[in-house]
Amino acid sequence: MPGRHTASGLRIAAWAALLTMVVAGATPPARAADIIRVASNEWCPYNCGPADDRPGYMVDVLTEAFAAVGHRIAYETRPRNRALREARMGFLDAVVGAVPRGVERYVIPQTPLATVQPVLALRAQSRYRYDGPASLAPLLVGAVKGYNYTAEIDAYLANAADDMTRTDLVFQHDAETLGLRKLTIGRIDAFLGYEAVLAYLAERLALSDRLRLVPVGEPTHLYIAFSPASADSPRYAALFDEGMRILAESGRLAALRAKYGLSEEDRP
Repeated sequence: MPGRHTASGLRIAAWAALLTMVVAGATPPARAADIIRVASNEWCPYNCGPADDRPGYMVDVLTEAFAAVGHRIAYETRPRNRALREARMGFLDAVVGAVPRGVERYVIPQTPLATVQPVLALRAQSRYRYDGPASLAPLLVGAVKGYNYTAEIDAYLANAADDMTRTDLVFQHDAETLGLRKLTIGRIDAFLGYEAVLAYLAERLALSDRLRLVPVGEPTHLYIAFSPASADSPRYAALFDEGMRILAESGRLAALRAKYGLSEEDRP
């Protein structure tokens, strides 16, 4: 009987559709991509302007590392101390380019974001030779207030912070530019910084032939520091580690270093 068979078929189809809906409803939806807000001061070639064609090595690494695990970053610039304060309060998800001893309360991944070489910028004709922090005593040394260099140099700067004949600490947003200008006109004897950053600025300011950069201590690892106020921070740190593993294995980290003219010593 065709009518009976048709009704039975419709009931079976209805039950199948209902079962499909129940199973689909029991399956959790895919998690939407997070937009992770990160910030730091401009520090080319590592962090440059958000709208620049080349926003910086660390920014590109972060963008690709989180994209590899299904998330996005929103990068902003602001004074470093403000970025640290906003991340500490939970208004930002992370600060880009931190030394762990300077951000003890933050959540730090296992994988560094970059490795940088601390240097002392000197006038080209200077005969000074660096031989440990104590050898800085005869010099008026400029540095950026709140920055970390090496543990020994940080201790030296802290002890000499109130001695204006030994230290000149600056904290403007363009502190490195100001420091190099002070050095070239003789207002200070030396300026502390990081090799790629000071070399970039010296070239941009047409000062390369008037300066020399002397390594001080071992290279320093920089990290992304996630907010201590956010419950998502441990998850973001783990995702970052996984994304960095993917970039390293694919060769993208090496390609990004080449893009910004960074050497193998700058690798995480």
